[in-house]
Amino acid sequence: MSMNTEQLVKEILQLPIQQRAFLARVYELAVANSPTHYITTS
Repeated sequence: MSMNTEQLVKEILQLPIQQRAFLARVYELAVANSPTHYITTS
């Protein structure tokens, strides 16, 4: 599953608003729970 950010953004922009908001929330949670997040915030 190799998808670059540009492709991903294009696909997300084609989704309905509700689904977009949901994916944004999921992404936020994923970033917040990633090890790199703790490194950059600490």
